[in-house]
Amino acid sequence: MWILCTAIGMLFYSVAEYFSKMYANGVPYVIIVAFIAYIACTAFWFPALKNNNQLVVMAFIWSIAQALITMVIGILMFKEHLNIMQTAGTVLAIGALALLGWK
Repeated sequence: MWILCTAIGMLFYSVAEYFSKMYANGVPYVIIVAFIAYIACTAFWFPALKNNNQLVVMAFIWSIAQALITMVIGILMFKEHLNIMQTAGTVLAIGALALLGWK
């Protein structure tokens, strides 16, 4: 159950990040969509945490997932680039996510 709540939360986070960047690029009214999506994302944190009941693990999973989602949106949708250190950090973050999810 916590995996489903996390996945839905990250879907809302993806929408929020996309529209946040659109707002930053000068599209004024999309901030409302971003705001609502951020609220929805946060709302899914509570059942995810309740079902996993490991605050430290959940916090790292959400943080790393959010960083990866933001990176993918930035690179694929907005054509941003990572330098070598940022790429190395991303690879380490993926490794950390794998270790945190390991049972």
